Amino acid sequence: SNSDAALNVSSVSDGATGLNTLNVTNAFSAVKAAVPNMTNHDNSYNRGTAVDDTGTSAFILRIFQASGGSLSDADADHAVTIHGDLA
Repeated sequence: SNSDAALNVSSVSDGATGLNTLNVTNAFSAVKAAVPNMTNHDNSYNRGTAVDDTGTSAFILRIFQASGGSLSDADADHAVTIHGDLA
């Protein structure tokens, strides 16, 4: 969990395998206001990501291996941008 270029990110919390919580500095105006987008790279382009909003100030990133369908942390770089209205 690393936020090298973090605009409006206060922290990233490492959860269980393949789960990270992205906490934002300035909350969004509504829980469903954000539309997440993500890119993944793992040398074989075998990763997928789901983003769940848990409120107006946190998002759970679920990173999985596409070929097996299981959550995974191994050998992958991830970048996410979340667009929405700030409160």
